[in-house]
Amino acid sequence: MRVLCLCLFRSIRVHVRADTTFTRNTDDDQQQRVAAYFSTPVQDLNSTNPPDLDAIAANLSSQVEHWNVCGRGFTLERIKKFLIVISKYRPFQGSSWLETPQWLAKKKAVTNVKNTSDSKCFVWSLLSSVYPAPHNPD
Repeated sequence: MRVLCLCLFRSIRVHVRADTTFTRNTDDDQQQRVAAYFSTPVQDLNSTNPPDLDAIAANLSSQVEHWNVCGRGFTLERIKKFLIVISKYRPFQGSSWLETPQWLAKKKAVTNVKNTSDSKCFVWSLLSSVYPAPHNPD
């Protein structure tokens, strides 16, 4: 599955959600059932960053322990739903120059550095703010 998702999307985001039921016996020999919901932090995956399954398991285990400390003596009865959420992810990256919209250009608050020789647009825009050009700042 991992190979298929990464081939289709290059980068994906993954997190796990678990819907569970906990039980405990009360003082009057009744069984109390409580639903609990857990979710792991999002992991960004690509060809150089594989999923960290140990971190997912440790995070879920830690959440269950923390919940049980607060809930006092519950036992995990069952996992009703275990969902692996996978979504495509496209990190921001500079790729080409776009003309500044007219309404924004009129404010004279933005310098849009026109760079066609390399893909370091962000670096050039930072440098232009530190060392502003005296004429024709774009």
